[in-house]
Parts: sequence; C-alpha cells; structure tokens
Amino acid sequence: MIRRIERESQKEQKKYIGIDIGSVSVKAVVIDEAKGVLENHYVRSHGQSIETVLIVLKDIFNRISIDDVYGMAATGSGGKLLAGITGISFINEVVAQSKATSVFHPEVRTVIEIGGEDSKLIMLEEDKSSGKEDAQGKPV
Repeated sequence: MIRRIERESQKEQKKYIGIDIGSVSVKAVVIDEAKGVLENHYVRSHGQSIETVLIVLKDIFNRISIDDVYGMAATGSGGKLLAGITGISFINEVVAQSKATSVFHPEVRTVIEIGGEDSKLIMLEEDKSSGKEDAQGKPV
C-alpha cells in the first residue's frame, strides 16, 4: 500500500475520494479542493475487490473524518458494483482517465492504459473552448 499523509494545514479542507476497482487491484486517491493529492493507495485485491475497497476506505477514514469528504466516485470493472452498493457515483474509466489527464496534464494528447484484463488507447484533443460549460457540462 502506498499513501501520502495529509499535511497539517490541509486538515480543514474539503476532500474528495476516487476509487478505481480493477481486475487485479484497487486504487484510491484523496484530493483536496485545489486538486492536490493528499493520499494515494494501491492494493492488490486477489479476487476480493469489495473486501479490499473496505480495507482501503477504513484506512482512509481512520485519518480523515467522513464529514470532511464532499464527494466520492468509483470507476473500473468493479466500480459499478461499488456504486450500486454504496450510492456513490460511477464514472466510466475512459471518461475518468480523460478528465484527469486534461486537468492534471493538459499538454498530454495520448493515454495508453494497460490493465489486468484489457488495454486502451485514448486520443485527447486540445480544449479550444472558452472554459465555460452549459447545463449538461458541455463546452460552449
């Protein structure tokens, strides 16, 4: 398990948790309002993905109050199952990878993802929009 412990000055900030449940591992990240990574986790699931997610979340919530978490979403092959069980949002992994890449590395145009069961090639276009979105989240 890999993790980064939050700094003292960030204890009062809103936090968001993203969980990727793949066929071989569970990944989780805790970010702050400024999209800074506070913690990151990578744990092999050994075919027990939901049990592994519970262990990771318990670890996170031992340090972070659930009241400080303003959003949580899941992706990956087990993400829909977790979302159905917990009521959190499910986001398609290609959408999640594309959005994260455009936010954290806007200069990147190609993403190659090699997972436990499949591989993906994602080609990203440069965002030439005004930065504004309509009610459905589409650029205007």
